[in-house]
Formats: sequence, C-alpha cells, structure tokens
Amino acid sequence: MSGAKSRGVGHGRFFQRRYNHSMVRRLLSPFRRLQWKLAFSYMVTTVAVLTLLLAILMFFSTQMIFSLPQYGALILKALQEDVQQLAPALSAQPPDRAALQDWLDQAYQGEGLQIGASRPDSGISFGGFVGSDSLGLITDRKGQVLVSTTPAVALDETEQALLTNALSGAAEEADLLRLQTSAITVAAPVFDGNHQVVGAVLISAHRPSTWEVVRVVAQALLSSALFLGVLAGMIGIVFGLLVARGLTQRLRAITRVTTAWGSGDFSVRIQDRSGDEIGLLAADLNRMADDWQTLMQTRQELAMLEERNRLARDLHDSVKQEVFAISMNLGAAQTLWDQDPQAARQQVDAAAGLARQSRQELTGLIQTLRPVQLKERNLLQGLHEFLSDWERSQGIHVLLKLPDALSLPAEAEQAIFRVVQEAFANVARHSHASAVSLELRLEPGGLRLLISDNGKGFDVQGVRYGLGLPSMRERLQALGGTLRIESDAAGTRLEGWLPLEGQG
Repeated sequence: MSGAKSRGVGHGRFFQRRYNHSMVRRLLSPFRRLQWKLAFSYMVTTVAVLTLLLAILMFFSTQMIFSLPQYGALILKALQEDVQQLAPALSAQPPDRAALQDWLDQAYQGEGLQIGASRPDSGISFGGFVGSDSLGLITDRKGQVLVSTTPAVALDETEQALLTNALSGAAEEADLLRLQTSAITVAAPVFDGNHQVVGAVLISAHRPSTWEVVRVVAQALLSSALFLGVLAGMIGIVFGLLVARGLTQRLRAITRVTTAWGSGDFSVRIQDRSGDEIGLLAADLNRMADDWQTLMQTRQELAMLEERNRLARDLHDSVKQEVFAISMNLGAAQTLWDQDPQAARQQVDAAAGLARQSRQELTGLIQTLRPVQLKERNLLQGLHEFLSDWERSQGIHVLLKLPDALSLPAEAEQAIFRVVQEAFANVARHSHASAVSLELRLEPGGLRLLISDNGKGFDVQGVRYGLGLPSMRERLQALGGTLRIESDAAGTRLEGWLPLEGQG
C-alpha cells in the first residue's frame, strides 16, 4: 500500500515537472523568434560596446590628464584655497597633528585626490585617482614634517625647492608648481591671521601605473554596471526591435509565397526589390519558381505523351490483336459455312468470346483514363466507386479493407488513386486472378497501401517493365514514399508507403 502511494507521489511530481517545463517553454516561445533574437543580440552588442568605449575613455583620459598644464594650475589654485583651514592646527602649541592628519587623509581619500574650498563635505576630484606612490605632507614654519602619507619621507630636489618657496611665502605659480611626465607637484603656504607663514603643504600626484588604471576603471564600471546595463539595454533592444521588425516582415512575405508554391500556386511572386542579401534571395527564388513552373508544364506534357504511348501500346497489345483474331475467326467461319456448319459455328463462338474480351479490355482502359473527381468526393468514396465498376466489368472479386475515415492532402489522394488504378489494370490484363484485395492502413508516420491477387504471378526481376510499374513507383517517390513488389506462383503482392506529417 505504501509502495503504491509512493509511486503515485512520484508520478505526480513527474507530471508536475513536465507541466512546469511546458509552461516555461510556452512563456519563452515568443523569444525564440528571429525578431527577439536580433533584438537581444543588438542589446548585448550595445552594452558591450558602450562599456568598452567608457573603459577606453577613462583609461586614456587618466593617462593624458597629467600632461595638461591647466590641470596643474587648477590643483594649485584649489590647494591654496583649501590649506588655509589648517592655520589653527598649525598655530597651536604644539601643532594639532590629529587635525592635520585628518585633512591629509581626506585629501587622499580612496584612490582620488580630493581638494577644494568645499571640502570636506563634497570635495572636488582632480584626475579621478592618483598612483600609489603619490606623496602628501604638511610641515611647520621651520620645514619639519608633521604628518605625511608615507612613513619615511625622502624629498627630491624639485619637491624640496617647491616646499622652500612655499615656506618663504611665495605666491607665484612658477615657484609653487612643477609639471613632469609622470607627476604633478604643487606646494602651498599656510598663513595665519597676521599673514604670517605657519606651515606649508606639499602634494605630489604621480601618474598611476597601467594596472592601477585598469583596476580602478574596472571598479568604476562595476559600480555603474546597473545604470549602464539598463541604459544600453533599452537603446539596444529598441533599435534591435525596429531593425528586426522590417527584416522579419520581409522573411514572412517570402514564407507566404513559398507556402503558396508548395500548394501548387505558382502565380504569385516575391515582391522584394532591395539589393541586399534577402532581396537577392527573393530574386533567386522567383527565378526558381519560373523554372519550376516551366518544368511542371514540361512534365505534364511528357506525362500526356507517355500516357498516349501507353494507351497506344495497350491497344496494340490487347484490343488490336483480339480484333485481328476476331477477323480471322470470322473469315474462317465464312469459308466453312457451306462445307462444315458446325466448325463455322465454333469459329463464330470463338470470335464472340474474343469480342467480349476486347470489350472488357476497352472498359478497363476507359476506367483508367476517366478521372475520378476527388475534389467532389474523398479518396474512400472514389475507391469504392472505381472498384465497384471494375469488379462488375472484369468479373474478379474485390476484397476491400479501408479505414472508416481518411483525411489526406489532395496530391496524396491523387497519387494513391492512380497507383490503385494502374495496379488493378495490371491485374485485369496479366494476372488471370479470380480475387484481389486492397487495404489502406493508417500507421504511425504515414499510410500503407497493400494490394494482392491470387493470379499466376510473374518474374519481378526478369520482367521488362512498361510505363505502368515505374509510373506507380514515381508517383509515390515524388511524395517521399516507396513501392515494393513481390510475385510468385501464388500471386502478386504490392506494398506502398506514403509518409504523412503529423500522423502517429
């Protein structure tokens, strides 16, 4: 009992998973269309390109900014304004190193250089960030370093000269600023209320290394990834939908026309005169349709010619020979009429038998030529009518086994009907059978046709085929089907297979 219950629970989970999977597939099915695929590709491309351009812009702007003279002047001006707030801490005895360190830490906040009159609430960022070997320090009026960004301070000649100028109260830009290839160095004096120098600040902003630039650019992009993704995604998907809409409309137009061609209507053409790849494809398809229409007309003419030749051969092989035999019998009867009336009567009876046989042959040929109007009736009705007439005219018993209902495409019904016509014509002409059976069987993937008789059979390998058997095989092969024939002394069996989409 518990096992059955567990199996029931397992089946329930299995069907629930299948249901959920089908729900997901239905929800995602619109996004499998070409229009959405192109839209998403445009979106991803836009996001990637915009991110790459921003990264390149940030990288090169950071690398180039140190060579701009205006940049150094801006830093010097901002530093001169900002350092005056250090006067109370430098004038105190002893100097307030904690306040000085706090100012210096804010100036080198994170990776950036933050100085300006509005600091510390919202400092002005210069250059975005500086190298890890950048230097910042604050000295008293005697030049003694009170606080710095590095534990051990070793000033070069340029830095020492600028610091000396600042402690002497210099105010000119040339005395307080040095621009180098990889660094910007500025110094600024700090004045008290009596305009006396109480200290100086030295800032040396070194150009960051390549790896430092890459790291900070990556951090900046990651911090703004959501904004960039939404903005670039909206731009890309809107642009992609607009571009893909026209493309998919043109492809749908091609699909509609090719569908009409598949139904046999070659009167329509693809109206696309653009010079791009789709336009060239449309032109090629139109030319192919013209060639195919010409080929179909040629095949119809050849089929009519082959049918005429087959009819002429059948008339020659059967009816003409029988009429000739009738005439010979009647001539013999005329000769023997006076001499041997009994023999003459036998000749007349033989001629009458040949006449009946000729009539049956002609009836079979007429039934083969007469098209059953399958547009007005379905295949099953057409087969019932044809085989009923055939059974009466040929005197051969027909056993039918057909499905109750059968829905086939028009070309499939026509092919099956013509194969049955040709097969039963061969039975009437060659088999000497007393019974023949026909079965149509619906199977997974298609329709199976089975015809068998109890006639004398023939050598399948050695027989010289006319047009009948090859035409049956070609009709089925044209629709992707096959035909197999077996024959022996017990009779002949014909098996045809026609694939059908959605059957199973």
